[in-house]
Amino acid sequence: MSWKDVLKSPAWYKGSSPYKPRKDKRFQYMRDLTPEWDDVLTWESKDKMARGEAFYHQEENPSKYFWDIRVFTIKDNMQDKGKARTYLQEFIDKLNSLEDTNSLPTVSKIQNHTLGFWEKMRLEGLVE
Repeated sequence: MSWKDVLKSPAWYKGSSPYKPRKDKRFQYMRDLTPEWDDVLTWESKDKMARGEAFYHQEENPSKYFWDIRVFTIKDNMQDKGKARTYLQEFIDKLNSLEDTNSLPTVSKIQNHTLGFWEKMRLEGLVE
């Protein structure tokens, strides 16, 4: 399965997207598509080799503000080159620049074959 099969193209659909970018043209908040979440955004790395999707979430008890990463993918030709951590850090840095948080990002919808990567990122303190 390629990264294009995993990520849906409408978030990057140029010219006729009904969603208005907020704060940064490369990120599009999609509140209309996912009203059950606070803010959902899409991201693409500077070199266009990695993409992600996350939502900003607030919990009242206890007070917690964090990003939840739902999609993080790298193009097939960039996999197994040791760049995933760098791309993830770029994604997290951008997320943190957009909204205040008091917790590390969480990760949801993890594929079984990626559990090792996410466990390593959790042990390194990048995600919860």
